[in-house]
Amino acid sequence: MRYEVTAIVKETGSGAKLDWAERKKAMALAQARQVDAVLVTELSRWGRNSGLGAAKARGKTLGRQTGERPKSDRHAPKVELPMGRPRSQNQQKHRARQYEERKMSVSRLPITYALVPLTLILTACSSKLDFVSEVIFPKTSVETLAIDGEDFSLVTYRTGGGVNPKPIFYIGGSGCMSLRAYMGTYFARAPAGLEIVSLEKTGVQDRAIGIECSQDFWHGYTYDELLRRNEIALSYILQKFDAKTIPIIGTSEGGAIALELAAQTNAAQSLAVIGAGAMPQRQELQMLYGTEVTDSELQRVKSNPQSVDERAFGLSNLYWSSVLDRDPKHYVEQISVPTLIIIGEKDQDVPVASARLANDLIRNSKLIVWPNATHTFDTPKGNQRNEVVETAITFLTHGNP
Repeated sequence: MRYEVTAIVKETGSGAKLDWAERKKAMALAQARQVDAVLVTELSRWGRNSGLGAAKARGKTLGRQTGERPKSDRHAPKVELPMGRPRSQNQQKHRARQYEERKMSVSRLPITYALVPLTLILTACSSKLDFVSEVIFPKTSVETLAIDGEDFSLVTYRTGGGVNPKPIFYIGGSGCMSLRAYMGTYFARAPAGLEIVSLEKTGVQDRAIGIECSQDFWHGYTYDELLRRNEIALSYILQKFDAKTIPIIGTSEGGAIALELAAQTNAAQSLAVIGAGAMPQRQELQMLYGTEVTDSELQRVKSNPQSVDERAFGLSNLYWSSVLDRDPKHYVEQISVPTLIIIGEKDQDVPVASARLANDLIRNSKLIVWPNATHTFDTPKGNQRNEVVETAITFLTHGNP
């Protein structure tokens, strides 16, 4: 595989300085899966003229020796059993830790004791290069408005072409990355003549790459609040385009919200749901990580349900309290508009069974289980997110996936 060096990020600091801004930016890109490879060159935190020289003088052998794989051995991949088969307690705990690591912001990850020049190496893939440029030069526009004394920021990506673009309402996934940091790249393969509109979450700064979420974000981050604000935004967009219905697409957390909006507002013309299903969150977590591990982790939520500082599975207690036992089955079966559901065959965040349940409950739906794909649609053949989004948009605009 050929790679292209997109950027070289260098940073120095004392051993006591752990807040390295450039490294955080690089790690945020990697966490967002926009970087295919990161080449890291380390220099000792202690410098050249310190204890290392003395250690060498004493005959101390430094560095990795032949046959040693300290990090690889410690993080050796574990074989996961197929969904539905029992897992050992250790395997369940391991998966729970993996989930926690994926959900945590980069700023909470351990920082190694080194001065690290980072070389970001990206494939010659225009979408990934576009992501880097989009943070600096967004492809979207922002409309800030007040509705009943409440502020809303609507982010719009227009695909170009056509005097009267067709509107689509988009609801993104969890976390505090700004829509302006990725939305244009996410819909890079959308056909011309579309105006894709989405609501920015409360407390998210313009073009924020999700390194660290603000207190305003955490205090406003509940399922009920997300649903309420998206319903208001959807109503405004319908009035703006003088439309009674509009195609809706939702991914992950946004997919769950899209399902409920489609069921309770009758505003959906058609619906595409990516990486979401119709099981309660507690049941999904139990299927993924086992009942014992899940109940142990969620005990902290039960003991302090309103906390925005305490976390379970990487999200606040307040958030989990708002969504854990919400049962989509009560309203999903009311959806009658054409619906496409896409789930990765190897999704580790949402059970495939949850997507199958949604497909069974919605009368006019189709399910695509994307072969060998994870929640973010990484596959052995590479990331296929663009193909997934293209499939969803084709369904919304033409009726055929």
